[in-house]
Amino acid sequence: MRFIFNEEQQFILDNMDKPMQVSAGAGSGKTRVLVERYYRLISRGVKINRILAVTFTRKAAGEMLDRIRKRIAEDENLTAEEKNRQQEELAFAYIGTIHSICARLIRENPLLAGVDPYFGLLDEVEAYRLKMDIIRKTAYEQLEKDNQYLKEYIKLFGFDGLLSDLYDFLQLTSSRGLVLEDLLSKTEEAYGEITEKLPEQVEKLKNSVLAMEAAGKELKEGTPTRQKIEELMAVFPDYIPVLEMIKTNPVWDPEIYEKMQELSGYRLEARGKAAENIKSFRENLNGIKALLLDLKYFPLIKEAFFPLAADVRERIKKAKEARNLLDFDDLEEKTLSLLRNHPDVLDKYRQQFTYIMVDEYQDINYRQYEIFRLLSDDFKKGIFTVGDPKQSIYRFRGAKVELFGQTGEKIGESGINAGLNRNYRTLSPIIDFINDFCARLFTDEAIPFAPLQAERIISSGRRSRLYLLKGFPPGKKAEAQACLLADVIKDIINEEILLPDEKTGEVGRVNYGDIALLFRTTANMPVFARILRDYGIPCRVIGSRDFFLAEEVKAMLRLLEAIADAGDEISLVGALRSFLFQVENETLWLMRQKREPLREVLKKAGDLPIPEEEKQKLKWADHILAEGEKLKDRLTPSELIRYLEEKTCASFIPLKYSEPAQKKANLNKLAAMAWRLEEKGVIRLKDFLAYMNEAEKREIQEKQAAVDLEGDDRVKLMTVHQSKGLEFPVVIIPELEREFNEEYTRKNLLVRDEEGIFLRLASSKISSEEKIMSRRHQAVEGERRDVISEQKRLIYVALTRSRDLLILAGIGKFNDKENNDKENQIQSWRDFIQKYYTDESRQIVDTHLEIAVEEVMAVPEFSASTGNTSENSSSPSLTGEKVEKKDFIPVGFDYISPTRLVEYAFCPYQAYFAQREKVRLKPAEEEETLSSARLGNIVHYLAEKNVSLSEAGKIVSSWSDLSEEEKKEALKLFAVYLEEPEIKEIREQADYKREVPFLVRLEDFYLRGVIDGLGLTEDKIYIIDLKTGKERDIYDLQLAFYEKALQRIMPEKEIAKLIFYLQTGMVKKAAGNMEALVPGKLSLRPVFSEKCEQCRLKPLCKV
Repeated sequence: MRFIFNEEQQFILDNMDKPMQVSAGAGSGKTRVLVERYYRLISRGVKINRILAVTFTRKAAGEMLDRIRKRIAEDENLTAEEKNRQQEELAFAYIGTIHSICARLIRENPLLAGVDPYFGLLDEVEAYRLKMDIIRKTAYEQLEKDNQYLKEYIKLFGFDGLLSDLYDFLQLTSSRGLVLEDLLSKTEEAYGEITEKLPEQVEKLKNSVLAMEAAGKELKEGTPTRQKIEELMAVFPDYIPVLEMIKTNPVWDPEIYEKMQELSGYRLEARGKAAENIKSFRENLNGIKALLLDLKYFPLIKEAFFPLAADVRERIKKAKEARNLLDFDDLEEKTLSLLRNHPDVLDKYRQQFTYIMVDEYQDINYRQYEIFRLLSDDFKKGIFTVGDPKQSIYRFRGAKVELFGQTGEKIGESGINAGLNRNYRTLSPIIDFINDFCARLFTDEAIPFAPLQAERIISSGRRSRLYLLKGFPPGKKAEAQACLLADVIKDIINEEILLPDEKTGEVGRVNYGDIALLFRTTANMPVFARILRDYGIPCRVIGSRDFFLAEEVKAMLRLLEAIADAGDEISLVGALRSFLFQVENETLWLMRQKREPLREVLKKAGDLPIPEEEKQKLKWADHILAEGEKLKDRLTPSELIRYLEEKTCASFIPLKYSEPAQKKANLNKLAAMAWRLEEKGVIRLKDFLAYMNEAEKREIQEKQAAVDLEGDDRVKLMTVHQSKGLEFPVVIIPELEREFNEEYTRKNLLVRDEEGIFLRLASSKISSEEKIMSRRHQAVEGERRDVISEQKRLIYVALTRSRDLLILAGIGKFNDKENNDKENQIQSWRDFIQKYYTDESRQIVDTHLEIAVEEVMAVPEFSASTGNTSENSSSPSLTGEKVEKKDFIPVGFDYISPTRLVEYAFCPYQAYFAQREKVRLKPAEEEETLSSARLGNIVHYLAEKNVSLSEAGKIVSSWSDLSEEEKKEALKLFAVYLEEPEIKEIREQADYKREVPFLVRLEDFYLRGVIDGLGLTEDKIYIIDLKTGKERDIYDLQLAFYEKALQRIMPEKEIAKLIFYLQTGMVKKAAGNMEALVPGKLSLRPVFSEKCEQCRLKPLCKV
């Protein structure tokens, strides 16, 4: 077959021996050029092992290899022998992802790289478990050392926030190749500037006050603004000493900050002739406050977070070395170290790789850049990079788009910079819109926008549409958009729109499989999927990161757990209710009435008064379980999964259930995961299930198995990132209004390569003028700009996925206030569009777009989502009506509080609904006029503060969100707490501690909680628990858990447990210990009793 290339492509192929960088626009055929370039090199006699070809994904590497093989097979100039030789050599070609290439180089030089050549690679779950376990352990050790700054950090963001921040910080710095010590040094420099800026800021404030005073005198007497200024000037001399203290000794002082807060209380409206002066006063005062907060919080970074992060990093490194494991970042780091520190190795590979080809170069990080720079002798020899900086959308993985430009400059010194801008994918009217929109979009960006040249030209007709919602039910934005787009999709299917088939060229109407919805985030994809299905539109969610929530995966894991432990009735119920056996809830309820273990009841299924069909289901389930129990110690987990799949699933999944290909692929992936774990020594079923349990509990974002999209006639829902490299006849981009400010404000910590490490605080949200003063505020603003820049690139990627029809949809802005088009108001993709296409009357106008303003006043009602988008799943309704669930899983917590554990011990089903489904209904007899929990929080707060009754009165009276009745009741209860003789004696004579946190491992989980009061003597411990509600026997169990925790921590001491009921003033000794109250292992099976009849969750619970 003879390939024809355009002039741009041919130029690239004609210049094979010079360094070259190609900026390739979307749909310009870069992959075809890359393959042809590789093929022409081997056709010229270049040995395959002298060509290094790096792709972004394994899939891309496989496709490239397949295309090269096909190109060789079709070459009529090669003999059969030559074709066979080249095909054999391709088996050893250096074609792969950067990580596979790095692993290969390391294994070729293990001693110099400092690794065992048989090192293992950590997968996502293993890496997360390893790192989080070390992070937790290290954090607790530091807390035991009484690090006050660390405690302050936890007060700000919580303990879980600390753990999350540490994990994210180490991931980010690793992917970016940042040195922690350098970051800290930059941070210290940034905060060192504060002491210089504060005196300057004080002088600015004084000058602004003088200017405001002069401007106020020019205002008409008696005007509100003049009166306010005069009031301020009357008291301002009182603040001069405080300002002088800030100038002479710029340190954090809470009293000084309080005085600045007090000064802020003089609210002046910026109006009239004094408006600018008032505005300057406010901004300078806010600037001082912001800088003071910087001084307050810097020690938290330097003395708490940074030492902890450095310690954790070192421990993780040692743990991986001890286990002979590497992660992807290690592969890059060790390869770079190998090349930098061993000139002979670097020289060997420079000699070997005479040609280096790198695809998707816009998404490389700094370490990868350095690897390619070293191998190509500073980009002077044999390097060929291709990519599109406008499609750089992986900043969260450490990609730095500016490296594309830096490489281009280097290559330009001795080589060629070329471009591919002819688009073969998209119809010309859509290209016209993309060019017009993106020319404006990238105006102020460092990346120049080169217009695409459409090759699929049609003479008339607009193929880009914009749907804006103006009216919709309150709180139903996503649902309303989904309904609107469902109607739009129906119309498209019914319209006379003819599309050419990409492969055959034949013209036909639009099918569901031609349509793709591209989302910025996955948040509302399940909502759209449910509503599309409700409209009768077949659809599938692509690449969902909810593998462990998939119905078939949960069902198989529940079945395996029931096989592994015959006493695990919750898992057994989950398996029986799942699609594997489809046992009805009524049958399970009857089985429970037998008051025998369910496994025994299952064996006697024939005796149950149930339909014959149900009996057959139970008998089949009993057979499968019995077979599994026989085989569990003879087969590996992967073999057992394959066996169970064959016995229970393969015969009917394709026939009865939606997405059969996805379900089978997910089960295959589960078996493959088991097989990979077996290679690492996880052979016992019990150990495999422990690993899977960990992944489920930690909500690891594992993707569902990839399924070929070819021939799938369903609407696809996916993220823009997942659509990269794909194209679709019809592309719909919903939720244009979704704000992306959360992208740069959702984390507690801000890490900037050049500025340093900073805490994100409310003081970051100040005016643009103030941001100039503090480097932290500059960092926040820089982060905002970077996020917005990437969002521009992301929408460009989304737009360029379309071939024949492009549809945009979102909530519109329809008034002057909403349409403020200042740059700092850009918070969504919709804002970009309305900024560039808004006329003087605030109407969106554009010759490239068809505009429609719609209203959706009613949407289908759905119950709360469980995250499973399968049409066979349903979720609990908050109305208390019957709930049907296809699966039931035990409550799996990594950390459990005593209160939750009590709830779980009382009824695991109730705990399940409360924790997983967020359904918490209070029993009728507990309804009270005033919230016990609210009053309890107040009393606990006052007790922790250790204040007198009069001091408590002052504190409570200052809380405006409390009613007078609540204030009175709270102080009454606190007085009881202070005066009760027995409790008072313990507080005075023992070493009494308030609000004591604890963490202890019980069985296979951690118990974590806070004890209200703890009195310590030489030989005894008093546990005091304050209760504001009515007396309940279940509190004995809660204190039994406290006792169990303290026995593990201080086993030598006697423990007394006291429950102090504040409403009655009664002190009760809690009875029983955990072993007596919860006999047997703490698996806590539900025990049905008369209490179940009074439980208001009963309508939700059918088992």
